[in-house]
Amino acid sequence: IRGPSKDLHSGMYGGAAMNPVRVLARIIAGLHDDAGRITVPGFYDGVEELPGAIRAQWQALGTASGQTITTTGQTRSGDTLVIEGVTFSATDGASEVTATLGTLTLRDLGDGRVDVVTPAEYPIRVSTRGPDETPVTISVVLRQDGLRMIASGAPDAIDYDIGADEVSFELASTDLGGQPAQVTASVVLGTVAGALKAGGAGPLSQTMSLGAEAMRLSVEGRDPSEAAEFSMVSEARDLSMQVDAALAPDMSKTDVSELLRDGFRFAGGYRIGANTYTIRSHDAQQQVEISGAADGASVDLSLDAAAMRYGVAVDGFDVTLA
Repeated sequence: IRGPSKDLHSGMYGGAAMNPVRVLARIIAGLHDDAGRITVPGFYDGVEELPGAIRAQWQALGTASGQTITTTGQTRSGDTLVIEGVTFSATDGASEVTATLGTLTLRDLGDGRVDVVTPAEYPIRVSTRGPDETPVTISVVLRQDGLRMIASGAPDAIDYDIGADEVSFELASTDLGGQPAQVTASVVLGTVAGALKAGGAGPLSQTMSLGAEAMRLSVEGRDPSEAAEFSMVSEARDLSMQVDAALAPDMSKTDVSELLRDGFRFAGGYRIGANTYTIRSHDAQQQVEISGAADGASVDLSLDAAAMRYGVAVDGFDVTLA
């Protein structure tokens, strides 16, 4: 943008001489139309609409996992699709899990990848019954600061790259048969990175890797009737998890034998580096404290129609009982 070669007084030249700031403002304002689409000629050349097959595959995966995905509506503006009222729910008849996301935003990056934006926090509700058929309702709040999720691939093999500065789960409330339980708990994961592949080897296959630089687990509970209190704090470094699974067509079945006959299989491993923990409890009669540390630990588990295999290893384990 080129303007006058010298300053012009607005009282004499204002309106007659075009101000470069006005020109720039008009250019910026004209970059989008009323629907939000970019107006630069040729900008969308070669950019495909979000394939309906991808959305259909996501819904098929949810149904195959015994889940239901519902929405209240969607709007498209340029390269962005906003889906409103997103709710995920899963039930096996006796228990139900519901996550209310609210708004899910999908933005086409123009190179075959889609930026998936979810809310910074949303509630998760679990309803089930205890061993004595007492109704149990647990409410959890999931927070994901700085979450980054990019989807790519083909409709039958979608890859997700995931990262977050911090992910936390906080127990908001626990209801036992209509009575609130005096329990608080939280899990905080720092510097999270992972990848998920849905499909590829088969329409119901999933592989996942997830890692975090640090974890802190905190639990506190009270039972006023017994004058008892309980607390646990655990911290760990360098966490990692790998999963390779094939889902059965109906994952809501509670009979594991049926799931295995339907093709379900699972293989996974969990590892942590240096970790510490402290457990304290006391009541009217006694007080107990257990503290410990380990240089590292791992758990491996695989399950298919032929066998179940598992292994546990701990390195440099130390425990103190007081």
